[in-house]
Amino acid sequence: MFVPFVMDMKGIDICQSHGKTIKFYCHKHSKLCCTTCGILHGKCDRLDEIATASQRQILDLNALKRVLLQSESDADSLIADCKKSKTDFNQSIASISKELHEMRDRVMKLFDMAEKRIMNEANAIKSVEVKRLDDINAASCKIKTNINQVLSICSALLENGLPDQKYIFWRNVQQKNKTFISDITEQKKTTVTIKMKLSFPKELSSILEKGNDAIKFSCEHTHTGILLFI
Repeated sequence: MFVPFVMDMKGIDICQSHGKTIKFYCHKHSKLCCTTCGILHGKCDRLDEIATASQRQILDLNALKRVLLQSESDADSLIADCKKSKTDFNQSIASISKELHEMRDRVMKLFDMAEKRIMNEANAIKSVEVKRLDDINAASCKIKTNINQVLSICSALLENGLPDQKYIFWRNVQQKNKTFISDITEQKKTTVTIKMKLSFPKELSSILEKGNDAIKFSCEHTHTGILLFI
């Protein structure tokens, strides 16, 4: 006796409102429905059983998988950008420290004062920005985890899924991917590239006259193509 393969949809085939298996699709409200939902949507113009709808409409699950893979790639890109930005922070801090020490040999007293002030400013900015990058990284990892879970189901469906399971997945995950794309877009908006550098006066002989404020510290933020100077 032939027993059809039943794949674990990991909750995607369960109504979020009532905890029941999805049995219908309401075209009027673009909503997957369980039997309880079906009662509520009984007067809608078109309320199809999933078995009927999955036979009537040809689904391009491969196209949806490609979109999901692109979302996963975007999440990977965000994670890589966070890693690079943190590395750039360390390189910038190391560069600043080197410049300071080279100049301190010539004007030791002034550089002792300037180093303390500038490094405090740089590390304060780094502390704030690294925390923000960690938040972006954590959010991006969460997005990727959710995408991977959906992709695993998608791959399994392509191999062994039943038509009604594919239909439910396709309808359900289309909306989920909009959320993935929206979340990734929001994270991209918060991504900032920062460059820190020092500027020295042309005539070092005037440093002592200018005192502790002679050496200027600047932090350059690149955000959506705009340079911000602090």
